[in-house]
Amino acid sequence: MISAKIHKNGREILLAACDSILLGKTINLENGAKLKISESFYKEKEVSKKELIEDAKNCTTANFLGKETISALIESGTINKESVMDLNGIPHSQLYKMI
Repeated sequence: MISAKIHKNGREILLAACDSILLGKTINLENGAKLKISESFYKEKEVSKKELIEDAKNCTTANFLGKETISALIESGTINKESVMDLNGIPHSQLYKMI
């Protein structure tokens, strides 16, 4: 399952999406920092891969996290695998659109 939340600020639309299994976990990063995968940022609804791709088409920026989420976006051509970072074994990518 994939969790997604749309954050709006004026004309800007940020899509935050991650594998649902990651919600509530903390990733320890190589530089000693910690990344908390919070429900308040990533969870508004559970979405299908098709819904995720549609939401990604309509956002101005996005934050993606997790194997299932990233795989769906690569398969659809929404992102390319060169844009994916590894955060201690968890794939992560961001999307920015010029409008």
